Amino acid sequence: MKRRRKKAFVITKVKPKLVFVPPEKFWGKKIAGAIFLILGSAILTACLFSFLIIPVFFQKECPRVSLPEETEQTPQRILIPRLNLDLPIEEAKLLEGQWVLADKGLSFFSGTTSFDKSGNIIIFGSNKVLTKLNTIKKEDKIYLFGQEKYLVFEVIETETVLPSDETIFGEGDQKTLTLFSTSDYLKGKRFVIKAKKI
Repeated sequence: MKRRRKKAFVITKVKPKLVFVPPEKFWGKKIAGAIFLILGSAILTACLFSFLIIPVFFQKECPRVSLPEETEQTPQRILIPRLNLDLPIEEAKLLEGQWVLADKGLSFFSGTTSFDKSGNIIIFGSNKVLTKLNTIKKEDKIYLFGQEKYLVFEVIETETVLPSDETIFGEGDQKTLTLFSTSDYLKGKRFVIKAKKI
């Protein structure tokens, strides 16, 4: 029998082929690239002009916004839970050298300190309104309300003084409250409550 000869595969080098690009396609891509480059440059220039050049040479004065001034807090209402007392407070008026009492509530001296400052807040009222004032005890709480804020005080001392005693009007370094009655209470004496802010 005759043996069949296997055919040998010969690897030959493939010659590179040159790809011919038509002139119209080449110039089209080049023109498209140039257009995108011009557009990008125009956008960049516009951004620089609007953010850098215009603010420097065409500055506009910003309108000044006036912030509302914070109103000074003054006593408007007092609450004493032990006495079941909840009364309005108004500024005391001076008439012919005499302090006029409020008709349905208590009064405060306008010359005394406000909520935001240290010192003594002085509030007073008629004994007809403060009928149970002498039943208050130490460590009882007194709530004083202003226009927007409120303060909490704790009773630290009670005493009786003559109307001529002006020591109760003294100021201090701490926030304190002085509450007293008038009009011949306790045989011509005033019942005074002193409290500190807590």
